[in-house]
Amino acid sequence: MSLEQLEEDMRYIYKHLPGIMIGFHDPNFAIRFEQVFDVLERVPHRKRSRYIVESSLSVFRGPRLERLKRAGNFYIVPGIESWTAYSNKVGAGSQATPREKMQKVMEQLIAIRPYVAGIQTNFIFGLDSDAGDEPVSLTKEFASEVPFVMPNFNIPIPFGNTPLYEKYLAENRLLTTMPFSFYNMPYLVFVLENYSPVAFYEKISEMLSYISSAKMIAARLKDALSPFSAGYSTIKALGNRQMARRLRELAYLLRTNSKFRKFHEHETDVLPEFYHYLYEHMLGPYAELMSREDRRPTLASHKQQELLLTLQGLPHNEPQ
Repeated sequence: MSLEQLEEDMRYIYKHLPGIMIGFHDPNFAIRFEQVFDVLERVPHRKRSRYIVESSLSVFRGPRLERLKRAGNFYIVPGIESWTAYSNKVGAGSQATPREKMQKVMEQLIAIRPYVAGIQTNFIFGLDSDAGDEPVSLTKEFASEVPFVMPNFNIPIPFGNTPLYEKYLAENRLLTTMPFSFYNMPYLVFVLENYSPVAFYEKISEMLSYISSAKMIAARLKDALSPFSAGYSTIKALGNRQMARRLRELAYLLRTNSKFRKFHEHETDVLPEFYHYLYEHMLGPYAELMSREDRRPTLASHKQQELLLTLQGLPHNEPQ
């Protein structure tokens, strides 16, 4: 978004929608920090506004924190991603060990705490760099040491034409018959590098259960940075409990249903009836419009797609 467009939108919001919470749907908010805050600061408004923003943790540092606090009440959502990767996003350096990264992140969050209305940290579990029990133990330690932070978990989703998709496709790790409707949490649509599907689901459910325990909810409420932060973190924790239960159910299916387990271990391409049932439940009365064959995704590399478009005489820059 251009800075001119940002200013125009903010002026409209302050004039016509005063008092609302403003969410920036951009995982890289304020990468051009000074320019963006120049806009926010010169737009006249009567009240200090509330914002929710996603950004890299390295953006919030030094004199920028005072400027952040003066501009409004910011609930920030920095992406930590993984203790074993993406260390540059938090300014820890690419050579940092997982524990060194965790210590660096905690120091930064403690420094940021007085300047914001709340903090959620986003994690991805299931990257090729994740292995063993260390990601779980570090996450539990992190949650206990900085209880004013609400951890949030996702799993890798290899959407088409992304580097992750191309990598898994080239390595024959995509579950080729899994419908695109399941390319979201909590469904695994690829073969993990270092965990069996059962171990993966058990570990992520363990983390979610821990950060959503009564003990952690109480600690988070005690250290809440604002009423909004307290309310949101409690609702989020209750949602995490439901997700942890779903993850345990998937782990149970993997342990007890050989067909389900073989599908997720990529030993068969036959889509389990479990997923057909969920698919039809999602579509409701429209389920009959999608045959089982139509549910099967068409997977191709970017180069294969370009070749197909060329053969069809279609331009390459138009989505198909």
